[in-house]
Amino acid sequence: MPSPSRRLLLCAALCAAACAHAAPAAAWPTKPVTIVVPYPAGGSADAMVRPIAEKLARLWGQPVVVDNRTGANGIIATQLVMRAEPDGHTVLLHLTGFIQNASLYRKLPYDPFSDLAPVTQLGTQPMGLAVSSGSPPR
Repeated sequence: MPSPSRRLLLCAALCAAACAHAAPAAAWPTKPVTIVVPYPAGGSADAMVRPIAEKLARLWGQPVVVDNRTGANGIIATQLVMRAEPDGHTVLLHLTGFIQNASLYRKLPYDPFSDLAPVTQLGTQPMGLAVSSGSPPR
């Protein structure tokens, strides 16, 4: 059985190939694709996306650039993608902070529920919540 990262790469490549065959009349990408990652280079999100970017570059015949833009819990990276030309050549890879920001900040410079459209899920991330045994929540 292939490892989870290998399955992820295979899934991403198959999804990209399926999209490419679904609309052969529309040539895409027509220029380099940028994947904006709001986390530091060398972190888990970066380590996950770089092999995918390599495979997609070979598949599409266009460079796929990983652009790490850290800060403000992903708001800086999200704004960069929001300002990009809406041609699909600039995409955002985000983790749970993307949705959490709507609860953490009074006012965001974008609406995470309507200003961006999800493309695919690349993985899952188990999470837990812990509190002191003496606190009221159980």
